[in-house]
Amino acid sequence: SLMILDEHMDSGPLLVQKTLPIQDTDTKESLEIALAKFASSLLLEILPGFIAQKIKPQEQNHRNATYSKILSKEDGKIDWKNSDEQIARHVRAFSPWPSTCTVWQEKKQQIIIHKTSFAEAKIQPAGLKNGTIQILTQKKIGVVTGEGYLILEKLQIAGKKPLNIDEFVRGQPNFSGGHLI
Repeated sequence: SLMILDEHMDSGPLLVQKTLPIQDTDTKESLEIALAKFASSLLLEILPGFIAQKIKPQEQNHRNATYSKILSKEDGKIDWKNSDEQIARHVRAFSPWPSTCTVWQEKKQQIIIHKTSFAEAKIQPAGLKNGTIQILTQKKIGVVTGEGYLILEKLQIAGKKPLNIDEFVRGQPNFSGGHLI
C-alpha cells in the first residue's frame, strides 16, 4: 500500500494497493528486501500521476484494520502439536529475530531453529510423540509434528554458531531419537 502519512500509524488515505506473492522460502528478512524493491518501483510508477492530481487518495476502511502485538523471544517458542507447514512458516516469519527455539529434552539445551522445510507428501508418523527426532533419509532429519514431519536444515545450540543439519548431527550423535519440547 502506498498511502499519505498522517498522525496515526498506517491510517492515512491510500494511493494504491498491490500484492506481492510470498514464496515458500521467504523469511522476514527476504520479504523486507523484496517489498522495498517492489514499493520503490510502485512509487516511481504512481508518483507522476499523484503530482499531476490524476490519482485521488482514497480513505481506508478503518474497520478492516488489524494490529499485532510487539513480538518477544517467547513468541518464538515452537509448539510441536502444530503442523509441519505451520511450524516452517513460523520459523521463516521469525528469522532472524526473534528467532524460533525449542528445548532438546535429553540435554536440557535450547536449540534455535534457523531453517526448515516440510515434505510435500505428508507422511504421518505412526505412534510417535510430537517432537520426536528421527532420521528420514541419509541427509534428512525430521521432527514429528501434529501433521507430518518438519525437516530440520539449520540449527544452533544457544551460545554456539549455527550449523547445517549434517554438521550439527556430526557434533551431536545422540540427537536422532531424542525429543524436542
